Amino acid sequence: TAGNLSFLTEVMVNGTARQRIGNSVYGQYGQDFTSSDGASFMVVALTGRHFRDLAELTGTTKSVAALAESLGADFSDEGERFRHRDALTGLFAEWFAGRTAEEVAAALASTSVLWERYRSFADVAAGGALADNPMFTPLDQPRVGTYLAPGLPMAIDGAYPGPAAAPALGDDTA
Repeated sequence: TAGNLSFLTEVMVNGTARQRIGNSVYGQYGQDFTSSDGASFMVVALTGRHFRDLAELTGTTKSVAALAESLGADFSDEGERFRHRDALTGLFAEWFAGRTAEEVAAALASTSVLWERYRSFADVAAGGALADNPMFTPLDQPRVGTYLAPGLPMAIDGAYPGPAAAPALGDDTA
């Protein structure tokens, strides 16, 4: 993944490492926001339509236009949105902070904006989505019990090969 995202390439070609950008999406507008009740959301605007929808949703269309004019930026360009992400985030953050997680999720669901609520591993495990994921199947691990475990992340002849129990210490010694 690091190679595919050019983290290694930049060092080899440019001789410098990419700066840390937190949860921003390199080269695009992507940012995390927090609702009034403390839930975190990741929001990504890859296209002009996504970005326009985000500005309209947050009621910042005029403010975004004024910001673009003051900076001499063209926010129809994803590179410009990335370059000025901190200023844009300042405009959008107030809307998120003024709404509950339920209100944010409902509003985002009615737009083209790409988004998801952050969940802890405990939230994901308890949420039931793993049971519906064809890559996860029940695994009876001796001395541990039964739990949902992932198999291979690729389908072979339309099926995901399931996981196998780990051997106990010494099982394979002979």
